[in-house]
Amino acid sequence: MSNKRRRFLSVFTAAVLLFAFSGISAPDPVHADTGELVYLALGDSVSYGMSATAGNGYTELFKTYLDGNPKYSMVDHRNLSVPGFTAEELYRQVKDRNYAELIHGADIITMNIGGNNILGTVIGLVKQLYPEAPGTLEGLNQAVNADPSRIAAILEKLKDPTSPESMALTLALASGVTSFKLYYSLLLKEIRALAPDAEIYVSTLYSPVESDSDIAMLLNPYIHSINLSIRAYQFRYRYNVVDVYSAFRITAKKVVEFNITDDPFNVDIHPNDEGHGVIFRTLKLRLWSAHSRYYYS
Repeated sequence: MSNKRRRFLSVFTAAVLLFAFSGISAPDPVHADTGELVYLALGDSVSYGMSATAGNGYTELFKTYLDGNPKYSMVDHRNLSVPGFTAEELYRQVKDRNYAELIHGADIITMNIGGNNILGTVIGLVKQLYPEAPGTLEGLNQAVNADPSRIAAILEKLKDPTSPESMALTLALASGVTSFKLYYSLLLKEIRALAPDAEIYVSTLYSPVESDSDIAMLLNPYIHSINLSIRAYQFRYRYNVVDVYSAFRITAKKVVEFNITDDPFNVDIHPNDEGHGVIFRTLKLRLWSAHSRYYYS
């Protein structure tokens, strides 16, 4: 085959693919009589939008994106996320009759859960070191920066796996993973039973620390264990995995302000605006791939 013919076929194939993916395909709303789409967000403080500026939480960005689809007369966005929720607490919320009715009426459900099963343990440890700190992230940050020596001391102890501090943290992390695995499958089973036709998107757990740091070495096995569980049930309960973990790893921009090794210290493990933007874009790409055609860029 000549080079000219190969080039023609390449261009022709690209044109066919472009045409095939140029249409708008979107979930059909449950409320077909009104054209209303019900979008429900479930989960913890990340899904709640903590540490994002107003309007820049990933669920708000996703709602705005759905608003732009002319197929829907209205997008009803309900964020039921609760900061501090573990998988067990979210499961109990879903079992509540009032919340169950909302889930039953949802067309699209996004979920972020698991961070408090692991990362919440780390913040809990920092809070124990600074009992005088106010009960806010800002207050805890101020206390840590006023006396960073306590953080430095505990990090040094955690390097020794035989130290009481290291063993206690390891036990707490393992317990958090065990609890997650117990309740996560029950949670997805319940959600799918309540909303058999809804599109469900579940985010993987990200790591808030540098991949080559000592604390990353400690946390990563537990983060990976939770993410394996998230992936394990995707076919049984028919949901889409949104790989936030990988998206955060490959982005060149700072997506989380968490830092307990250098001055200035910051104990906020939540994504910043850039991080929420990465989650939104990863979610949008996953939605595209879940359909035979793109919405639009």
